[in-house]
Amino acid sequence: MDAWALDAAFIAQGYIEGVRLGGGRAIVLPPDPLWADDPSDVLDMLDNPNTPRALNYRGYATRKLGRTDEGISYYLKSVALDPAYAQVREYLGEAYVIQGKYDLAKDQLVTIEKLCGSKDCEYYEDLAGALEKAHAL
Repeated sequence: MDAWALDAAFIAQGYIEGVRLGGGRAIVLPPDPLWADDPSDVLDMLDNPNTPRALNYRGYATRKLGRTDEGISYYLKSVALDPAYAQVREYLGEAYVIQGKYDLAKDQLVTIEKLCGSKDCEYYEDLAGALEKAHAL
């Protein structure tokens, strides 16, 4: 099944938590409770599952399933491929917050501010919010 068929199937069911992955293709991921044990089968359908964005979303999916260490491993692979990818740094920082590694999360926050050019950036604001919620900022 190609990505557009998946996209249409999920939209028809009303699950519209989409992720645009470039190349004119999209994968639509259902809300967390509907994920089976592993979203890898969907993400493996990508033409290249080892792009920074695909690795980021694989990390996000595994983190949301409670496998934070595994998610971090994917985020770090994404960062290695594209150090200027701000969204992966937000998600990596959020994973560090989950683990209580606030110093590492704050490092990501500083990097996001540099990448965005200011604190007025969705990725910065989201990670700062996670740190504030954890009373770590």
